[in-house]
Amino acid sequence: MKGKSFDCVEMKREIQARLLTELEGLSPEEQIRLTKRRINSDPFWGPRWKRLSRTGSAAGTKKGSPQKG
Repeated sequence: MKGKSFDCVEMKREIQARLLTELEGLSPEEQIRLTKRRINSDPFWGPRWKRLSRTGSAAGTKKGSPQKG
C-alpha cells in the first residue's frame, strides 16, 4: 500500500492555525466583518452566501418563519 501523500486533518489544522493568527487581536465585530468580506469576495462561496442571505436561510430561519429566542 502506498503512503499517504495528502493529510486532510493536517491541512485543516494548518488552515485553522493561520485563521486564528489572522483574527488575533480583532474585536468580535471586526472578526465578523472580515469573515463576511472574505466570504462575499470568494468566487465560489460569495454568490451562494448572497443567494442564501436573500432567502433568509443564511440567518438560520426560513423567510416568514418566526425566530425562536
